[in-house]
Amino acid sequence: MSHCPDIDCTTRCFKDKHLNKDMTPAKCDEKMKAINVGNKKCKKINTFILEDEEKVNAVCKLGEDNKIITSTTTFRVVKCSTTDTDVKNCKYEGKAVTALMIRLICRGGVPVHYDKPTDWAEQ
Repeated sequence: MSHCPDIDCTTRCFKDKHLNKDMTPAKCDEKMKAINVGNKKCKKINTFILEDEEKVNAVCKLGEDNKIITSTTTFRVVKCSTTDTDVKNCKYEGKAVTALMIRLICRGGVPVHYDKPTDWAEQ
């Protein structure tokens, strides 16, 4: 989960790491560079949701706070996976997925954590 201490920061961190309507697979290296700032290693996988914030927030209404909630509708996403884990030069390969049911953890009706789908193995 995010290292942010309060709900507003955690929500902002979620948006920064996972919401980007203009994301494409070709932008993975660029976008992940910002996410990896200050990390001692390259983040293995990160998923960007290519939908409106309102549609993503609606998933939170389907379940309880602090529990994994799976969407009932599909979302367009870009999955960025590491191809080179040298922390000084993290490299990523992007893959567009057009119909994925997302899994979130929410607090106060807003997402604070993206949970990878069960069928996506760690790479």
